[in-house]
Amino acid sequence: MTRREEAIREDIKQARVELADTVEQLVAKTDVKRRASEKIDGIRTRAVTVVKRDPVPIAVGALLGAGAIGALVRGLTM
Repeated sequence: MTRREEAIREDIKQARVELADTVEQLVAKTDVKRRASEKIDGIRTRAVTVVKRDPVPIAVGALLGAGAIGALVRGLTM
């Protein structure tokens, strides 16, 4: 086998590896359920980090929200 033939075979081998990588990336992009799950995990992680860093604003917001819902329910039942 000549050097040229070896080079061509090596190019083909490399092209196959790159094609396999591309196919894997395309499959990952079309997996909507997995992508949504990853997005939710990221949001959850950021939320936990914020709450751990300073929980007071979250607690105040929860109390205000609960109070607003309570007022709304009381207003509907009167």
